[in-house]
Amino acid sequence: MGPGNYTLEIKSKREDVPVSRLKITILPPWYQSLWAYILYFLLTASIAAWIVREYLNRIRLGESLKYEQQHVKDIEEQNQSKLRFFTNVSHEIRTPVTVITGLTELLLHSKDLSANLYNKVVSIYQNSSQLKELISELLDFRKQEQAHARLKVQEQDFVLFVQNISMLFKEYAVCKDINLVFRSDNAVRLWFDRKQMQKVVSNLISNALKHTPQGGTVTISVRSDGQRGYLSVADTGNGIAPKDL
Repeated sequence: MGPGNYTLEIKSKREDVPVSRLKITILPPWYQSLWAYILYFLLTASIAAWIVREYLNRIRLGESLKYEQQHVKDIEEQNQSKLRFFTNVSHEIRTPVTVITGLTELLLHSKDLSANLYNKVVSIYQNSSQLKELISELLDFRKQEQAHARLKVQEQDFVLFVQNISMLFKEYAVCKDINLVFRSDNAVRLWFDRKQMQKVVSNLISNALKHTPQGGTVTISVRSDGQRGYLSVADTGNGIAPKDL
């Protein structure tokens, strides 16, 4: 029998005995009760809400991922565009620099130059040659982007190397009325990449000259303790503020 209200009737065979009736109520099992249905509804609503929320989160996450991917793509396209422009400009710059280097080379073969003028032309030639090498490195920037730049290290005379670079700034120092002094030990042989180290030394000397007033002194020193080589570029300028050290 299912749950519900029932009436049990008991009737005697005797006519003088009245019929007895008993009302019986059978309650449903707990899982079919009103509270159970309310609980089922709440659970179903909660699960549905969780599914909808997760679905919306996935949509938002997908849209966010698409945006990030597009953003990265846009940045990459901008970088490539800048790189192409940078490469094209560098290529255009190399042409006049090559002409300058060629003309100064012709002047160096001329016999009509005085000693003082010859030294100035030599300085122009050396600096234009260095600039041409730097531009060539810029044109190889795409190649360096694809793989790590490799150092071409070999053992060299560090004293002669630094001295030759300092000579490139000699005429510039004279023009600014700055005394450029070079000091060194007799021989310091080190392992280094010539091109990369040239950038380091040139930047140090250039910055020193830039921040040294007229009549000042820039001293370039190279020494060795037998195991290590030391390069020092000192000037009589105002120095660097503590916050910028």
